[in-house]
Amino acid sequence: PNGKTLAIAIKNQVRLVDLQTRTEVQISRPVQDSNLQRPNRILSVVFSPDGLHLAISTRDGSFTIWSVQSGELSLELCHGFENDENENLTASFTTYRRDSRQLAGCIGNMIVVWDTTDGSRQRVLKGHSSLVTCAAFTPDGNRLASASEDGTIRIWDLVTGQELIKLKEGVGMRVA
Repeated sequence: PNGKTLAIAIKNQVRLVDLQTRTEVQISRPVQDSNLQRPNRILSVVFSPDGLHLAISTRDGSFTIWSVQSGELSLELCHGFENDENENLTASFTTYRRDSRQLAGCIGNMIVVWDTTDGSRQRVLKGHSSLVTCAAFTPDGNRLASASEDGTIRIWDLVTGQELIKLKEGVGMRVA
């Protein structure tokens, strides 16, 4: 967020690079797959808007928040995720709300919204029929836009959890 630090996901760990000094620090311990006890691939890494934390999502549907300053795990939001059919779902994308108080994670065809202060799950948004590829909070933090491989973009009310708008546009869309 300050333009001085770069987060890099390499296989199953995250490193921070100070762009001025070109020094590198490992921030997360190597992540293990929750089901197979093998190295787990990191799929998404994002700084909190305040720059204090780093959210990491992994192939097995796990979401964690790490302190940038200490390099320690701050919150484990979800360790693996299963759908109604008990299938393990892949975490594909993570995004923060502008004030850093909420984090949304795309897991399979759902979006999960957590409170980043205590790790509580606030909403599970369901409606897409295929993998959700990205999501973005509106500037006021009251709505969330999501895009999916099902060819739709959906706008969600985060107060009620209701879908407000569904746009059918085709595969390969992104929201910001």
